[in-house]
Amino acid sequence: MPSRPLDGDIHVAPLYLAGSTTIGDPALQPLLNHGFTAQSDELANVYVSSLDQHVRLGFLP
Repeated sequence: MPSRPLDGDIHVAPLYLAGSTTIGDPALQPLLNHGFTAQSDELANVYVSSLDQHVRLGFLP
C-alpha cells in the first residue's frame, strides 16, 4: 500500500470502529499520554489534537 500524506478529513465507517464518545475512552489514552489535548463542545463533539496541531481527531455524533 503506497504511503502518502493525509490532507483533509478522514471518515471512519462503520461508526463503532471509531470508539466511544467519551473523552476518557481507553483508545484515546495513548494519544493523551503523548501530549495530545482533548476538547469537547456544546454539541457533544469531541476533538483530540496534537501539540503542533498537525493531527486532529474528531468524533461528531
